[in-house]
Amino acid sequence: MVMATKERELRRRLDAMIESFSDGRLRWLVGKGRALVEKGEVKQEEYDALMGEVLRTEMERKMIISELRAGPLTAIEVSKRLPLTPKEALEHLIALRQLNVVAVGEREGELEFRLL
Repeated sequence: MVMATKERELRRRLDAMIESFSDGRLRWLVGKGRALVEKGEVKQEEYDALMGEVLRTEMERKMIISELRAGPLTAIEVSKRLPLTPKEALEHLIALRQLNVVAVGEREGELEFRLL
């Protein structure tokens, strides 16, 4: 049982990573960043730190989107399903709302998010 849960979690993360790398925005950033490093406009360490943060953010958002495919969820429900705090889940959900990926409703006094 525990192994099956770990396997599902690993599969979810791998799927999110694959989906993140297929995102045109991320590919653009990688190309642009490399050019800036080569020109000496950005230090390699700064670029690496930025790319690590961007990739983590994209993967977490793709995992949230994957969870929302099964139906609407609150930030707390998302945080229980993923390795995120409720605050982190809510921040991602707000960003996804601003990107017109999710819509917001209400369920029992809680904000509920669903895919558009």
